[in-house]
Amino acid sequence: MQILSTAPLDESLINKVKEAGMHIDVLNFIETIPILNEKTIQLIIQLYSEQHTAIFTSVNAVQYLPEYNAQPNWKIYCIGHATRKAAANKFGENLIAGTADNAAKLADEIIKGGIKTILFFCGDKRRDELSEKLGEANIKVKELVVYATILKPQKVNEKYDGILFFSPSAVESFSSMNQQPATTKLFAIGSTTAGAIENMTNNEVITSPVPDKKELIATMLSYYESVLNSK
Repeated sequence: MQILSTAPLDESLINKVKEAGMHIDVLNFIETIPILNEKTIQLIIQLYSEQHTAIFTSVNAVQYLPEYNAQPNWKIYCIGHATRKAAANKFGENLIAGTADNAAKLADEIIKGGIKTILFFCGDKRRDELSEKLGEANIKVKELVVYATILKPQKVNEKYDGILFFSPSAVESFSSMNQQPATTKLFAIGSTTAGAIENMTNNEVITSPVPDKKELIATMLSYYESVLNSK
């Protein structure tokens, strides 16, 4: 089996794929960079000391925020697993008020909480689903763009059995220069990424039940194990 990962993976995950008898290439199709100027940094530091509810839907949004010498006076909602772990490590486990596996479910959690105003720390290519659903519930969303996503499309000559996608931006970047055979299986880290793939191709899409790189690798290995066992 020839597998392509469109984003960097920990060495332990690469080894797990190799141990299953598969070959894996890792090519990065996007890059993220912080875009915080001094004025924005000072604003965020001021927000740390105020009572707010904050949303994070990506690890990058958490990591690019400035450091603070105390816990913010916040309640935090975030997409589950990797983003939740990053937020808990940076701000404190006790500040996590709610999590969900995708934007629509996260919006439902926030709406149930009776919250009126949200700080949404995001990238410049963030999706609209979360803000739109909260807006429909009359929740005011203040977006603070803290990082930019740069597409890094590149031509792939290899024909892969499976391709791993970790974001809609990576799907866009890959698809701008590549088209794989109909037999190539496309693995998505979550429902939003799966939706982006389905808009680009008719190939079969297999979605991880949990938005986490480790879970996506496990989903891919389980899929091919079941295929081999059925032969």
